[in-house]
Amino acid sequence: MARQARQIFFNQTTNGNSDIFGANGKTYVKISGNFDGATIDFQSKTNNSSDDFTSTGDTAISATGQIAVNYSPGMQYRLALSGVGASTSINAFVTV
Repeated sequence: MARQARQIFFNQTTNGNSDIFGANGKTYVKISGNFDGATIDFQSKTNNSSDDFTSTGDTAISATGQIAVNYSPGMQYRLALSGVGASTSINAFVTV
């Protein structure tokens, strides 16, 4: 079965979080747009309702590109955009 790309940031121009996504194994994240000083942090949490999202400790993203990441089953992930500038506009896709 072919994997599908799902858009999780839609021309994001303000600080904020992407849609939540999960994965089993290797997932690809593609980010495009204008950063204008902004950075994107990977965050994760378990599926326990009392857990909160925290940084995965991966290096923050500050430029367009595609990243292959090994994710763990049972975890939820999101991207956190911060430090946006006047011309920031970010799109992000994840394979599911």
